[in-house]
Amino acid sequence: MVTTDGNRLVVVATSIPPTLVREAFGSAADNYQALCIRSWVNNGFRILSINHPGEISDLAARYPEVTFIPTVRNASEWTGRKNPYIADLLLALKDASEPVLGIVNSDILFEPAPEWTEKLPSLVGETMVIAHRYDTYSLREGALRRCEGRDCFFFDKAVALAALEDCMPYAMGVPWWDYWLTCVALLNDRSITAVDRPAILHLDHGPAYSLDLWRNFCGIFTSFLLRAHENTPYSQPEIIKILMPGVRKMAIAVDRPGLKSIRLLTFPSGPRDRIGKTYKATLAKNFVL
Repeated sequence: MVTTDGNRLVVVATSIPPTLVREAFGSAADNYQALCIRSWVNNGFRILSINHPGEISDLAARYPEVTFIPTVRNASEWTGRKNPYIADLLLALKDASEPVLGIVNSDILFEPAPEWTEKLPSLVGETMVIAHRYDTYSLREGALRRCEGRDCFFFDKAVALAALEDCMPYAMGVPWWDYWLTCVALLNDRSITAVDRPAILHLDHGPAYSLDLWRNFCGIFTSFLLRAHENTPYSQPEIIKILMPGVRKMAIAVDRPGLKSIRLLTFPSGPRDRIGKTYKATLAKNFVL
């Protein structure tokens, strides 16, 4: 949506990869990235993509509707790929003129709906708006399976600035940054709103990271939350207090030498499941824009 004075209301940052490989029932979905971008544009989003300079020329020719922003640093030491740091997405967003800022995974399709731009501006001053994706193996005829993962986040400039204070080394394509970002919002007096409709869709694929990377960033996340919990002088949200016993167990588990199995990191039904279920039951009531 564009206002009467020509200004957009929502800007999203992402990182469009040079090659996105997705399949639908075993056949290559060659135009999937273009479909994702088109869904953002059709919903009125201005798009910023943070990429390594060597990737931009070819990408800009393929996707002229996207503004590409170069960054020379990346998380290749963690992932082996040129994944940009979340810090660089936030830096690109903080100077934007739009009232709604967003971070979106590049392989997400947004349901076409005016509510994205009509409702978000009035919400982000008090809440971070997220959406849980629906996974499918075919956009045309596949069943939709709701996933508890978070793939889009909408917030205001105050949250972006707060997140910039403690955002390294989170990066696109690594685990746990979605939990970190929602906790940043909580610790800065925002609630979390999980949108049911309009929906976001995602062509399913295998895991994008290793167990070792999962463990490393689990440790980074738990250290962040323990530090924030200890150093925050004001009363913290109830959800943070509920999560802390499990976070302490996770912090101990990831430091155990010789830890080989993800099972050794679990408690009740697993740390990530526990956080997700507590978060869903206590905090993010499903919401229709």
